[in-house]
Amino acid sequence: MSIRERISIFLYVCRYYASCRQAGDVFGRSPGSISSAFRSIVAALVEPSIYNQHISLPTAVTPLHYTNSENPRLFPFFKAVVGAIDGSHVRAYAPAEERYRFWNRKGWTSFNVLAACDFDMC
Repeated sequence: MSIRERISIFLYVCRYYASCRQAGDVFGRSPGSISSAFRSIVAALVEPSIYNQHISLPTAVTPLHYTNSENPRLFPFFKAVVGAIDGSHVRAYAPAEERYRFWNRKGWTSFNVLAACDFDMC
């Protein structure tokens, strides 16, 4: 199986929250092949060469962002803050037979996304 097909399977499963059986029907592969392809992409994403290049976690020596340290009005409240985390519903267009899985409490289909960022994120 080509790397393009593996990435396509990974993105499809993530995007549609598809089971291995559902993705197998779409890609013409067995559920076992879908599982293997998905796991190989996850394994690649957590490889140190990729993970260390694209993911940076704050440390005890992470400097404060200038916005926090130079604003006397905000500093007392944000002196230990290194970023923000928030959940949000993003509108989703799900297949009709899967729509029930995406209904939110407001009556429309969505994904619940949890995101984190720091002050330097633009």
